[in-house]
Amino acid sequence: MLAKLKDNQLVFWTLVANAIYWLAGAVTPNSYVSSAASLMLLISSSGMLFRYLPHAVDVVVNGRRDAGEGGQGSHLALYGATLIAAGSSYVGLFGFLWIIADQPESWLGTPASGYGRAVAAAGFAMMALSPDTTPSGVKLPSLLLIVALIIAVAIGSFFAGRKAAPQEQAVYWRSIRGAFADRPVCPPDREIWGSENKVYHPPESGYRQQFAPSHCFETEGEAVKKGFRPAQSKM
Repeated sequence: MLAKLKDNQLVFWTLVANAIYWLAGAVTPNSYVSSAASLMLLISSSGMLFRYLPHAVDVVVNGRRDAGEGGQGSHLALYGATLIAAGSSYVGLFGFLWIIADQPESWLGTPASGYGRAVAAAGFAMMALSPDTTPSGVKLPSLLLIVALIIAVAIGSFFAGRKAAPQEQAVYWRSIRGAFADRPVCPPDREIWGSENKVYHPPESGYRQQFAPSHCFETEGEAVKKGFRPAQSKM
């Protein structure tokens, strides 16, 4: 087994690439690896997009159904591959620009941030559900599989939406040099920090740098309405 793996260059370089990624992620600071991954995704998927786009245009616009691939159902898979490339290009570009823009929280959880994933997901679904060409003819995808996919997406998105953190909860992350590692902090427009024990700290509180806030409020009145009490002393 080991001898076969040793002679298999594809497996060897796959393992090497994974080792380099995790090692680089462990030793490089902040978002260098993430930036490199986003750029690599953008460049590689853009190359794939330019390769498949003319054929996809032929399929969608001109109505070609064999897509030059020799199979009656192949045009759907080709269009799906093009969508995957387009969505991946968007994800890579968005991720790189997000890092360049200092990782603004306002970009996250928006239709713009999820667009690339949605396009790529549509492409994967199209490939998975495209007909297969067999010696006996075209085999259509299982209706049960299609229904199961729709139900899984609906249920998963519903529970994920219920788990989403309310706006008042701390969602920002910053790097604090010195004694602290990365920790959640509040956005600039929500200066009242709330702790897990239902105590809030305004900007003048001397204890703000000693804990990671679990909630963020715009005003002290908002914190009080949520059941938080003021810190006992302010420094």
